[in-house]
Amino acid sequence: MSIFVSYSSSDVPHVGALLSEKDQLPFKEEFELWVAYQKRGNKKNIEPGSSFTPVILEAIEESSGAILFLSDSFLDAEFITQVELPAIFNKKERNNSYPIIPILVNKDIDYSNYPKLEGMQLSNSPTTPLADQTGNRYRLILRDALDQLNYNPSKGRFKYLLNNKGSYRFATLFLVLSLII
Repeated sequence: MSIFVSYSSSDVPHVGALLSEKDQLPFKEEFELWVAYQKRGNKKNIEPGSSFTPVILEAIEESSGAILFLSDSFLDAEFITQVELPAIFNKKERNNSYPIIPILVNKDIDYSNYPKLEGMQLSNSPTTPLADQTGNRYRLILRDALDQLNYNPSKGRFKYLLNNKGSYRFATLFLVLSLII
């Protein structure tokens, strides 16, 4: 399962933090985060000199969900608003179970030109934008977004943990710790 990550270049540090949080998940092998370029490991999903639009559109089409880092620079990026978002919302219209997980980076974003975004439930509260958080609160926002990818209402939030023998104690400990943090 591949999750497409849509972000502005100014939000790259948040994407790096998301990748680090994903590496700490017990169900990290269940999915891959598709990011155009990852500094860590120098992983490039788009080779220099290649036409990036078809590669990104294919990544969206083959993805099982999307994470959006919503910021002013995200909404100011023409490529995101003209290419990525229409492809992501088109996929959602064709497949209602396709999860779109918006993470609010900055306060007071003007969504008036983007009614589909304006009506979406954010992963984090508008009172806790990612850019204003530090430490465990910052990590918790990213972790919650990742947990939403693994959400299964019939089995509870942590379907991977609860489907594996011997994981109940770990799942309970993880839930308690995340409530404390």
